[in-house]
Amino acid sequence: MKHGALVVTFFLFLVLALSVTGCDDQKAPRSRLLVVRIAESDVEEDTYSYVYLSDVANAGADGIPGTEDDSVVEDETYLTLENQPRNSVLAIDPLGPYGAVVLTRYRVDYLVPGSDVIDPIDAAMNLVVHMGANNRAITRIVLVTAISKTVPPLSTLATGGELLVNAKITLTGYEETSKEDVEAVAYMQVHFANWTDPD
Repeated sequence: MKHGALVVTFFLFLVLALSVTGCDDQKAPRSRLLVVRIAESDVEEDTYSYVYLSDVANAGADGIPGTEDDSVVEDETYLTLENQPRNSVLAIDPLGPYGAVVLTRYRVDYLVPGSDVIDPIDAAMNLVVHMGANNRAITRIVLVTAISKTVPPLSTLATGGELLVNAKITLTGYEETSKEDVEAVAYMQVHFANWTDPD
């Protein structure tokens, strides 16, 4: 009796293990998408520690704030993405039918202290990320729009002060073959102020 119960238990464990690894489920995503680097450029050595210094105003050619040649510039950042197997047991060809994720949108939400609100960014994108550490993909996104810097709370910083917020970056898409939804989330800090303009 004990031996029979042991066999049944092992069989159930084997069935559960196969279902968890996705061997029998042709619709489950095999992919786990990760943001492995955030930087100001696509050069590997040029990386900062998840804090973006966002300049809310540019004094223009005359260097005098509050004049007609003042401007604002949108902020951009580079994301390096890696597509890893969701389960290490799975051997997946990076160029095979289950080896790619297609990203179609990204969203940036700002977690602002207090009651202030910065409008989120919700934009389309088109990027294919093949599986494997050697197949990293780099994309550039808008982190802060120029229009956001022309309205409160950011516009009020042109005359002084600073604001530190957390930006939540959400990338969404689908696994190329199964069409199952895939999502990756990354966070970084954005430090808003009227930083000194370069000469």
